[in-house]
Amino acid sequence: MLLEQKTPQTAIAKKFGCSQAQVSNISKNRDAIREEYQSNSNPDKKRHRSGKAVDVEGALTQWFTEARSRDIPLSGPILTEKAADLAKHLNMPDFSATNGWLERWKSRNNIGFKRMHGEKKDADEGAANQWKESTLPTFLRSYHPDDIYNADETGIYFRALPDGTLTFKTDNSGGSKKSKERVTVLVCTNMTGTDKRKLLVIGKSKDPPCFRGVKSLPVTYTNSGNVWMTAEIFQNWLRDFNRDMAKQKRKILLIVDNCSAHPKGSADRLANIKMEFLPPNTTSIIQPSTRG
Repeated sequence: MLLEQKTPQTAIAKKFGCSQAQVSNISKNRDAIREEYQSNSNPDKKRHRSGKAVDVEGALTQWFTEARSRDIPLSGPILTEKAADLAKHLNMPDFSATNGWLERWKSRNNIGFKRMHGEKKDADEGAANQWKESTLPTFLRSYHPDDIYNADETGIYFRALPDGTLTFKTDNSGGSKKSKERVTVLVCTNMTGTDKRKLLVIGKSKDPPCFRGVKSLPVTYTNSGNVWMTAEIFQNWLRDFNRDMAKQKRKILLIVDNCSAHPKGSADRLANIKMEFLPPNTTSIIQPSTRG
């Protein structure tokens, strides 16, 4: 550092294009400036700025640091709720944790979103494009969009923590072991979104304790030993779906993927449902129920 090398302050001021008084002030406060720089979570910032609610920001930063040290995943809504709670305890009733305030706090503290782990799924883009260009138009010529449905299963790990978190950009985030407890949910809707079928939820227990005393559910519930969709469960659901379409005097097209739980020929004896399959390894690209 030039000051430590006993370089004249006038020479330093000339080199950096500032006044000698500024250099003198920096020299007097060099220890405090160095300490603040070393403790700054975002050393790339050239100016030190504080938010409008310094006490809340400081408390939130401390809480955030402690939470991340325990590998707790954090998101924007969690932080705004915590900031509001801290403001309440700090007797600051006029404080509002707006999105703008949160973004400025994240910027000042060098915080960004990171995925703690991920998995890239192989997909056949060529087959997906060919299906969209040649097969899908034939369906649209034969069926009204109201009568084209898509169904797919998804797993819900209801005790698992998120796989991404807001964290310090300098932090090398790693995932931790997660709970594997899950249910499988079959979702089904038509192309226009005007008919969203009741969810089919597959759990492990035939009669879960949490259902006792419950007279009706907003979903259809069934169970399987490994909590996965089975051919039997799918065919039972398909027959119920067909009965409903028969009552409405509608003939529909149902598009599904070609997994083993969707046996070919499942709809052969169903008068009101025709079933078609997506090409292999394309669902992550073109299946509506997995998009968004």
